[in-house]
Parts: sequence; structure tokens; C-alpha cells
Amino acid sequence: MHLIHNEQDIDINLVKLDETSPNPNKMTNIQMQGLKESLIQFGFVEPIIIDQDGVLADGEHRYLACKSLGYGSIKAIRLQLTETERRLLRQAKNKLKGKHDIQKDVDDLQALISESDLDLVASLTGQTSESLEDFINQMTKNDDIIVDVVEHERGLPTKDKLFDIKCPQCGASFNIDDSKNNGS
Repeated sequence: MHLIHNEQDIDINLVKLDETSPNPNKMTNIQMQGLKESLIQFGFVEPIIIDQDGVLADGEHRYLACKSLGYGSIKAIRLQLTETERRLLRQAKNKLKGKHDIQKDVDDLQALISESDLDLVASLTGQTSESLEDFINQMTKNDDIIVDVVEHERGLPTKDKLFDIKCPQCGASFNIDDSKNNGS
């Protein structure tokens, strides 16, 4: 693998989607709308990555959002990649993003909402205002919930509390009281 061109503007119609091995990373319509709104608000700040033939290795959602917004060109980094390297790079870029610290996320979201507007924060983060409020309310209702969610994500036993929660990171639903029954 080696760099063919540093970041450059290329004709958006020359970019190709991988038809044989589709991107496993999916977005909801609300998330895609949030991506479009962030492109309008902040501009295109992260180039896509393509191979020597123009096939996407990273940035499919940014590409689709730009195309639907009518962009004529898009910033891209072009790499000389085998098919396997291109797909490995896509997998790495999709998965190696770190994990949210839920407490810091809630604190930051609350501060952003107080400094700006709930609807703006929700739209730029690909959520509805209601789902964002529900998330913050659920996480701030009881500080132990955040600890329990973090422990759940790490595979640790959770505290003996009675409540149902859906993990915002992995999507698993669980009841903390269930930990008594399964020996955790």
C-alpha cells in the first residue's frame, strides 16, 4: 500500500461504491440527515479514502451525503491498494473509533444544549430531540445507571438495582435485577 495522491478534489461521479463487498456500517435516515446537516454547518472536514480505481475504502456515508447535497467534487486521498487491503482498511476505519465515556457524553450534551439549542444538537448528532432528551433523562435520573452501563459494556457484573435499560453503545437491553438470578 502506498500513497498515490495527497488529499485532492476529485469529481464525485468518479467515486465508486464496492458492489461485491458492501459496507457493513449502516446509518439510519435520521443519522444520514444529521451527517448532511453537519456538512452544511461545518463543511467537508474529513476526506474519503479511495483506491487507485476510485473504489471507496472509507467515507461511504460522507460520499453519499455529499452526492445527495449536489456536491460536484469531493476531497479524497487515493491509495494504491489490493482488494484485500482496501477492505481491511474499511474494516479498521469502521471499528477503531474508541468508545464513549457515557458520563462525559451526557455532561457534554447537557452543556451543548444549554449553550445552543436542543433541536440543533439533536440534528447534528443524528438524533431526534425526543430521543436525545430521553437518553439524557435516563442517564441523569440515577448516577448508578451510568456506572452499571459502563460495567455492562466491559462485561462486569452490575449492581443489584431494579431498572430496565438499553445500552446506548451495544444496544443490549437488560434489567440490573437480573444479575441476581444469573449468578453475576
